[in-house]
Amino acid sequence: MLVLLASLTFVDIDLYEVLLKEASQSQSTNKDATEANAAVLMGPARLINHSPNHPKLSAMDIENIQNSCFVAISNIPLSLSPPSLRETLNRNQLDQGCLKGLEDFPNILRMLCELMDDDVEFITFPQAVWTFQTQAITWSRLEKRVFSAIAIILTDFWVLFQRRDFNRTHERTFWAEYVTPVFKHFCINANSREKRLIFSWCESMMMSHKKSQVIPGVWNNTTEKLFSDGVGRKDGFEVIIMESSGPYSTENIDHSVEDTSKLITLTTDSLRNEILQYQDASIETAKLLSAFGIQCICDKITLIKTSLFGPTRWQVVELRSAIIPVTWDSRMNLMSVFELLAVLQNEYDLQKDVLKKLRKKNNFLDPVPYKDKIRNNFENANVL
Repeated sequence: MLVLLASLTFVDIDLYEVLLKEASQSQSTNKDATEANAAVLMGPARLINHSPNHPKLSAMDIENIQNSCFVAISNIPLSLSPPSLRETLNRNQLDQGCLKGLEDFPNILRMLCELMDDDVEFITFPQAVWTFQTQAITWSRLEKRVFSAIAIILTDFWVLFQRRDFNRTHERTFWAEYVTPVFKHFCINANSREKRLIFSWCESMMMSHKKSQVIPGVWNNTTEKLFSDGVGRKDGFEVIIMESSGPYSTENIDHSVEDTSKLITLTTDSLRNEILQYQDASIETAKLLSAFGIQCICDKITLIKTSLFGPTRWQVVELRSAIIPVTWDSRMNLMSVFELLAVLQNEYDLQKDVLKKLRKKNNFLDPVPYKDKIRNNFENANVL
């Protein structure tokens, strides 16, 4: 350094001092920037409790409902839920990984695995799908109906896969073109006529929410009206409630949080309205009754299940989630979609049996001790 300085002219020395000062300032700035970056740099586990495009609640929402509802979904701290519900969520996630729901439909599962193979060509995909119709003749009655639903859904997606793009920024386009047809076809084809849900789409008024606000003794009090993007009803029971939370392209966090809270409100309202019709049935049977919520955020749909935890609390748990594919190359995502549908079908079949038991017990064909009745257990509770 001294030798170098000795060989410099006074002008060079002045210039060197300026450069040295600037370098020092730059190093200081870089150090501050590095420290700042280090302060905000997050390790991979930082977002372990955040699943993109999943239902979510704000801290205020969680605080407001924690005295009346346990929630176990991917984006909620599990420490707030009882061990039994945490175990249920963990089991559901493990079951999704091994396609546990589709295992109840072995022929369907085998068919889907073959159709998702890389050797299947796009141009002949519909023919490959409907070739299985001959085999389906020998399947069980339920698998035959499920095959019809899945074959129609696959054909519909094949048509959508042919276009290059779609309107990704409009809130209802993805919902109307990709999501509603899945449940429309599945509802019509996977169940016999007497067991089918009747779906209403696009801002259907929730009657159970309206009824839940009626104040005994006042009766004609003003009630808030809420509407849902999709509702599946059976004999007046709002079994499946659906919300589309924004466009395909970008998640609107506020919209997602609002709709998750709304789904919890609407599914508990639906259950309350249904349970009130069976007050002479047993509370243990009532705990088996469920309502289901489906939330669509960007390209993902999530299925949640709401049921009674006890006389003073509801419980909400995530069952399945799936990404809806929009391209041929991403069609393997349909496996999770059909896993979700299989679980929903199995759950709905269970609900039909639960309702039969509730009707039987409520009409004294299967007498229930007074201490075990819904009426007795909810006399001093705030859930109903």
